[in-house]
Amino acid sequence: IGELAAFMQEDVKRMLAYSSIGQMGLILIAFSLASQNIQNALIAAFFLIISHASAKSSLFLLSRSPSMGGAACKYTGIVGVLSIIGMPPLAGFWGKWYLMLAAINEKLWLVIMLVFFAGIVEAGYFARYLHKSMGNESKLNLRYKVAMVVMVSFTVLLGLLPIAYKMASLPLWGW
Repeated sequence: IGELAAFMQEDVKRMLAYSSIGQMGLILIAFSLASQNIQNALIAAFFLIISHASAKSSLFLLSRSPSMGGAACKYTGIVGVLSIIGMPPLAGFWGKWYLMLAAINEKLWLVIMLVFFAGIVEAGYFARYLHKSMGNESKLNLRYKVAMVVMVSFTVLLGLLPIAYKMASLPLWGW
């Protein structure tokens, strides 16, 4: 419901707020699956919470500017949106990946379809957001730009963590 409400919004801050409601729904689904499949569900909740906190906070800061000009603003907007919609290898992807694994283990096909549907709706309204926002130089001051870049970079670093962990656990040259 939060994703559909976000899709209907023209105001950026309202869209982000309703999107947050949709993200909280995913986090609640992850916690509800924790009693049956604790490992995947808690990992999903962790990644969803961190991704939402870092990416959405930076997008809210970015919403203070009417346009997304300049490298810092474009980086923040694109990476923040991609993490929220669950594109690999960002933290939002891992949250949705582990949520799907937990739902698959419990054979909750309706949950899987809802997560896919929510992702498609998210991609739709965030594509519209990016299309409208790209433009002239942003009027944000340097401290906002630094804060946005640092927060959204956290979702990139956290997204690379599972890849680094898997690579570190693989034996080198067959040893």
